[in-house]
Amino acid sequence: MSETDIKLAEPLAVEIGTELEPYLSGDNSDDIRKQIEKLRKNLKTDKGIKMPRVHITDNKFIQSDIFEIRVFGTKYSRCSVEGKDEFYTKLLHQLYLTVTENSECFSSTFKNAKKKLKRMLKKTSREAYKFLADYYTFIEPDAKERFHWLKKMAYFRVPSDLKELARCYRWGRGCKEDNILADKFWKKVRIKKDL
Repeated sequence: MSETDIKLAEPLAVEIGTELEPYLSGDNSDDIRKQIEKLRKNLKTDKGIKMPRVHITDNKFIQSDIFEIRVFGTKYSRCSVEGKDEFYTKLLHQLYLTVTENSECFSSTFKNAKKKLKRMLKKTSREAYKFLADYYTFIEPDAKERFHWLKKMAYFRVPSDLKELARCYRWGRGCKEDNILADKFWKKVRIKKDL
């Protein structure tokens, strides 16, 4: 299984330092898993968000009292903790924030993204370019690739696409400062208060 396939199969992952391992062994493991399951049910009932299963693993390369939450392999949050109670409290809180702030990342569209990626790379439609821009925004964040697909979308002259490309240029996200095409689009779509 490739690294990308693993990211897609385990969209929500927690990596813990070695000092935190005892808090996830034996009865402790059952305790936190029950709390995570309760959080999943509450999110589904209260907010209609389907929280994916949480893959928890140790990581000897991070500080021993740290845990990190990753969304599709990309680090989303990092917390230092002291003691089991603080670990549980912070972990549940950070999982809640991660899922509610990134709920679109856990939809079936994104879970099946890898299957669609190769097919979309062969197409030359705005829909395909939009998918690819979203893929490099949410699944495998890559500002340069995202800018590339936004630039292709711009040729369809949809105002919202032109504005998004212009924003990338203005903030230097994924493009060189001297990108002529982005500069051209930026000058066309900027609003009067920016002049």
